[in-house]
Amino acid sequence: MTAAVLAGGRSSRMGEDKSLLKFGGRYLIEVLVERINPLFKRTFIVTNLPDSFSFLKIDKFNDLVKEPHSSLRGIYSAVELSDSEYTFVFACDMPFVNEKLIKYMISRYKGYDAVIPRSGERHFEPLHAIYAKRCTGHLKRQIGKGELEIKAAFKGLNICGIAPDEIRQFDPDMLSFFNINTKDDYAKAVELTKYGRA
Repeated sequence: MTAAVLAGGRSSRMGEDKSLLKFGGRYLIEVLVERINPLFKRTFIVTNLPDSFSFLKIDKFNDLVKEPHSSLRGIYSAVELSDSEYTFVFACDMPFVNEKLIKYMISRYKGYDAVIPRSGERHFEPLHAIYAKRCTGHLKRQIGKGELEIKAAFKGLNICGIAPDEIRQFDPDMLSFFNINTKDDYAKAVELTKYGRA
């Protein structure tokens, strides 16, 4: 299985590229890549600015679809660009991914089009999820129709949902899905690391 990191977000609420925020003396995306890289046969980045990540010794690819701006576009690009039957897709701003949860999700993928965690009753985490290569045709059609809302776009796919109680066996505080969108989020993430919460 291959891992893909999406680093094509606009970071509009942050005001700067959040993947390049400093986190424990390293860049945020660097922390994520170092955590996940040993778990996969290959890791690559999907980005519109590959030169920004020249310090990472992994492959970088441009988004295959430039517009409209959407998480679905990044997911499609990652899965289409992958050389594996299944691809684990991560957002670049999740510094607290959990190795045990990732391995558990990998153990569940067979027979499904996607494995997607559910952090709440109706809240899915599509940017910490596994997708089969066979999803690409469906995702491309959804993008072409302008169906960019994640839940709507995934209708018709055979999805394995990882329930909150399953997630908490490995990640009691669900920090795997803590993502950094604002300066307050960044401050909280730094504090969590400082006090050993993650």
